[in-house]
Amino acid sequence: MLAADRRGVLTSLCVAALVAGCGTSAPTARPEQPTPSRAASTAPVTVSAPPAASQGAAATPSATWTTYNAPTGTTLGGVWVGPDGTVYTSPTSSTLPNALLALGPDGRPKLGWPVALPDPYMSTVAFGPDGSIYVATITKDGTAGHLVVIGPDGAIRPGWPYPTTGSTGQLLVGPDGTVYALLSSKTDGDSLLALNSDGRLKSGWPYRLATTVKFGSQTIPVDHQVTVRPDGTVYVTGAPGLVALDADGRVKPGWPFAASAWYNRPVFAADGTIYIGTGPRGPAVLSTIVALDQNGSPKRGWRSPTIYGNPTLGLGPDGTLYAAEGCCGNPAERILAFGSDGSARAAWSVYKVPVSGGIIVGLDIGATGDVYVTVAPPPGKTGSNRLVGLGPDGRVLPSWPTTVEGPLWAQLFAPDGTAYFVSGNTITALVPDGHLRPGWPYTIPGTVTYPWVTLSPGGGLYVVTSTSVIWVGPDGTTHR
Repeated sequence: MLAADRRGVLTSLCVAALVAGCGTSAPTARPEQPTPSRAASTAPVTVSAPPAASQGAAATPSATWTTYNAPTGTTLGGVWVGPDGTVYTSPTSSTLPNALLALGPDGRPKLGWPVALPDPYMSTVAFGPDGSIYVATITKDGTAGHLVVIGPDGAIRPGWPYPTTGSTGQLLVGPDGTVYALLSSKTDGDSLLALNSDGRLKSGWPYRLATTVKFGSQTIPVDHQVTVRPDGTVYVTGAPGLVALDADGRVKPGWPFAASAWYNRPVFAADGTIYIGTGPRGPAVLSTIVALDQNGSPKRGWRSPTIYGNPTLGLGPDGTLYAAEGCCGNPAERILAFGSDGSARAAWSVYKVPVSGGIIVGLDIGATGDVYVTVAPPPGKTGSNRLVGLGPDGRVLPSWPTTVEGPLWAQLFAPDGTAYFVSGNTITALVPDGHLRPGWPYTIPGTVTYPWVTLSPGGGLYVVTSTSVIWVGPDGTTHR
């Protein structure tokens, strides 16, 4: 069974900045179903980057794929795709309270699966470079759990599971196979574990994290973010600022970078530059976008632009830095663009939400470099979601914006430029010019409480309802 994260959302998307892993934030409540990701008007703007194109025929669904239908009395939840194209979902029943099931390219269960998990709820999933799948589970009251590593054959790896205190917010696998788990416990506080591939705690770990930070008379909870880079460096945002750790859990020379009381999630450029927004937390403040080198020093020549509110950042494929201006009490209203020196990008026409109202809740960078903005109704008001495509000059592209009715559950951007939007039981597919893709929209069959959706590496989508796993091809058709 799946638990929702702090924002009430559990997503199947992998974040490109995380090495060989994807996961969700630590659960603090157990609603029966998550709530729409765009529902909370004061939540940070979400950002997604273009996914990497799939490689190898193994990732392509077979033309003989048939919809997997769960046995009577079994409920499905969640969907993840492994590096070899294997599709995973979580079945639960009276005889199997929590498990993981692997489906082959034909939609049939793989030999040795499903695998029973040690606790009744599952919070986070990641994949290792050898094809192993890593799962974080939690108890009903959220006070304890386990980290489990399962091989492609369905066998739990020797040395696992590893017992944990509290819940696991992020689960990542480093390039050398080290397993990193961000834990949150009411009794032990927050910490970052590092485990060897055989389930043993690495020397020098865990790294302890502060749960709150003082800002004037306020005590503010800290929302930690962990990123593992290809060279094995672990970056953590927290009370000291942005910290870089080596493989032994020691702070690297030149770190931490500390400039203020508030930090947004950092973004990492291909040349190693680290961008992060810093500034006091509040609705009417000025923040600074800082560029750092890998030694924690400010980048030479960077102009450190000042921006209103607490910005959320995203990088385009050409290195352009985009910022959704405002959040955390000050709704985002504009999309800004900066060049490699921190100056406002030439010929960029700043996008601003029309005076008719709405707030920016999504900033997505398409595979071709186009920028997609999701605008939700203002706080406390109802209305349609507007999806806006911006060209390289910041102007609204022809045929945009598009309107999507109902709660917007997810946005997914495929390598071919297709943008998928999940709203209620309807999935809309748009080509980069804003027109509806032929064969779409797709209506999810049956009664849909919450649709679990992720990209299929070979094209199209995997959709999980409470009883079925469906592959929807790029043309909107399914194989029954």
